[in-house]
Amino acid sequence: MLFTENEIDIYSVLNSLCEGLITLSAMCTPAFIMEMLLNEHDNIKKTLGDIIDRERDEDLLQLVHLVLEYIENRPPKFTIWRIISIDIMLFLSLLQLCITYIIVLLQFYY
Repeated sequence: MLFTENEIDIYSVLNSLCEGLITLSAMCTPAFIMEMLLNEHDNIKKTLGDIIDRERDEDLLQLVHLVLEYIENRPPKFTIWRIISIDIMLFLSLLQLCITYIIVLLQFYY
């Protein structure tokens, strides 16, 4: 029981808080990893662009252009059922949904 005779059971509160944090981190970890992967993808494209700017060998330039074209056409993108994109917006949407429901519940309460 969380509330007993106007006292708060601290162990139940801490248990609920830890359980919520573990669940939240398990749900949002893939989104953070995907965001790091997308940042690395952008860094690779910048590096290939720098190679194109300073390289003069035609064979190497042709190969770098081919790799850059492939990377731009096939970006790393993971989805759930090809509907929900897994990126940082997934975490922000979940946070927005929770805040909205908290506001609605507070309005009904008062």
